[in-house]
Amino acid sequence: MVKVRLDKGSKYRVTSVSSKTSSQKIRATIIKIEGWLNGELSRSGVYVYRLYLHQKQREYEAKLPLAIEREEQLILASQQAKLKETERIIKTREKEALKHADTRAIARRALGKTRQIPLVLKTQVIDENNIKFEGKCPYCSNLIGTNRGHIDHIYPIIMGGLTKIENLLYVCSKCNLKKSSSTLIEFCASTSGLDFEILSKQLNSVGKRF
Repeated sequence: MVKVRLDKGSKYRVTSVSSKTSSQKIRATIIKIEGWLNGELSRSGVYVYRLYLHQKQREYEAKLPLAIEREEQLILASQQAKLKETERIIKTREKEALKHADTRAIARRALGKTRQIPLVLKTQVIDENNIKFEGKCPYCSNLIGTNRGHIDHIYPIIMGGLTKIENLLYVCSKCNLKKSSSTLIEFCASTSGLDFEILSKQLNSVGKRF
């Protein structure tokens, strides 16, 4: 049911509209009311408004929350799809980086360009020290003792030195820590009592190449 009110000056407005009212019935009511206002029907003090437009407005307002919700869902779905694609790209790049890193690590080990010293090679270096240097540090000539020495790269890894027996020495921890990543000539220059020429000849005589 539709109730309308006619105000002064042939103005009309809605007072109430039943939710069950069909658009066809509203349209028919509008035609009838406009007929009254145009004098085609003789009746005064009666009903109001452009009900068809009012009903359409009610229908639009009823559908608006659903439209907003659908739009928000589409935006959320788009953002989730972009996030998944970004995660996929990151994982793919991480896998590729790990693969390349493994390949480089294998190549470096094959060339001896790594700080990791295989146990077999480490044993060879220690045995060599016991035989050729009588268990003494080649740098300071002090006895190293059991499990107190370090494996030193004569020519530092950081400068391209190789993890080959020709470039490795078993030295005391004190000398190795002091030498760190410096070259042999730099180490000799900073250590009193060490002569680079004498030490290098000594190391060359036992098969060291650096």
